Amino acid sequence: MKFDVIFFDKVKSTQITAKKLSETRRFVCIIADEQTNGYGQRGNKWEGNTKNLAYSLILPMSLFENLYHVNILTCMAWLKVLRRLKVNLEFKWSNDLYLRGKKVGGMLNEIEGDSIINGVGINVFVAPDIEGTYKAIALRDVNKRIPDKKKLLELFLRKFEKLIEEYKKDGIDKLLLRFREHLLYIGEKVQIEFNGKIYKGKFLGVNDDGSCTLRSGIIKRKFFSGTLRPL
Repeated sequence: MKFDVIFFDKVKSTQITAKKLSETRRFVCIIADEQTNGYGQRGNKWEGNTKNLAYSLILPMSLFENLYHVNILTCMAWLKVLRRLKVNLEFKWSNDLYLRGKKVGGMLNEIEGDSIINGVGINVFVAPDIEGTYKAIALRDVNKRIPDKKKLLELFLRKFEKLIEEYKKDGIDKLLLRFREHLLYIGEKVQIEFNGKIYKGKFLGVNDDGSCTLRSGIIKRKFFSGTLRPL
């Protein structure tokens, strides 16, 4: 299994383009120099830059037991790529990539027919200045020798393809254990915003189905989505 890569100079969104192609294509990667209407989780605008990386993968839904498994494979592939470049990546539930306590990238999974559209944005050269939300960082802030986005994507796809074969053979258990080793805020006090409400408690980590558990006193709550912030 190998991904076909389709490059565009400019698109509204790699997600939108991938959705259109998903009717007839699988294992395709859409990458663009510029997105005029890029978006992330819950419709938030993705602040892009032509030197940063934005791509979307078209994946068959039948390949994955659980939608969150796509996130785990994506995170672990990027972890392996960046570790070789002396960059230590961490993960924040449910879909963020972090570096030195700051956001360096994010993911978005959308279902289109019988396909999963896995969109990812990585700050390679430039960290957006987003006031009042979170602190951002770029890979080049940590290692000036980070290659350009096309080379990074090539390295990622090689790792991701290998991890898919591992997943098909052995399931998610080993990958999930490694993923948890790099998950932020386990055992710490956090808040999760979900459906307009804020819940506070100790973050117990990620479950096999991709949900997380928050403990407040004797009460344990399970969340499948939401915005997590440390306290």
